[in-house]
Amino acid sequence: MEAVMKTSHFSIITVLVLLFGAGCGGTSSETMSDPTERITFELPVEWEAVRGSNGTRFAPPASPGVEIQVNTVDANSRISLSQRRDGWLEGQRRQGASILLNQDWSGENLSGLEYAHDAEGMRGEMIWHHILLEGDGYVVTTHLQAPPDIYEAILPVYREIVSSVRPE
Repeated sequence: MEAVMKTSHFSIITVLVLLFGAGCGGTSSETMSDPTERITFELPVEWEAVRGSNGTRFAPPASPGVEIQVNTVDANSRISLSQRRDGWLEGQRRQGASILLNQDWSGENLSGLEYAHDAEGMRGEMIWHHILLEGDGYVVTTHLQAPPDIYEAILPVYREIVSSVRPE
């Protein structure tokens, strides 16, 4: 029982840190660019690039397991965003994942797709939330990776980051 209380206490503190320290609004964000400099996006100031990610993956402080990636890849005009999504989700289904969300991206910046699934990670159960955006000759690939107990708290921050993506 004591271990459960400690874990719950840690989770509550982590969620509070995320809610109060991870927002993108106001003056608490900085403008970032993907490595190819095709897009810019707003990232909470206290977030840091994940070591070895070449400036494409970012994490908030004191939030183990939370990671957001923003990157661009060349568009392959023969492969639509739907085909990219469907191929990924089919692979996840074959591995036993549950599909939690599959819809069009509702942001006003670029058209795209949004989907989420669960998966077993190195740190245990994780939720992966993806948003693919269609650029001019490129695809903006983004994902949120978070443990289930933090996912709902960090999801609005992730969507806000993706909503800030703009062509350079």
